Amino acid sequence: MFHNDPVTKEIIAFFILAAIGPVLYVAATLIARWISPIPRHIYIGRLVFMFVFCVLILIYLPSAAVAFSGNRERYYERIMEVRGMGMMYGLPTIGIWVILALLNRPKKIPDDNTV
Repeated sequence: MFHNDPVTKEIIAFFILAAIGPVLYVAATLIARWISPIPRHIYIGRLVFMFVFCVLILIYLPSAAVAFSGNRERYYERIMEVRGMGMMYGLPTIGIWVILALLNRPKKIPDDNTV
């Protein structure tokens, strides 16, 4: 029913990208915890893996989004001016999760033996 509607495709693209952010955050945290149980190392590992994941997404997604075979008339008759809107609004949601990874710093616990 909706498989040819470009607006619905872009809404789905937005929700897919909005779901990738938390998945990347959880995956980066789990990989960082698997490498080291120390909170500071988990924080640094999470940031490194989030950076790597985001670079891979930014390399892959724009090239996949602009792929279109056909002439200009076919492009406009299929209402393709909405093409890319889901990606355009969905990619910043991944950046929000990178900011949350930066803000989720390990807390310093005061040592009681320093009296």
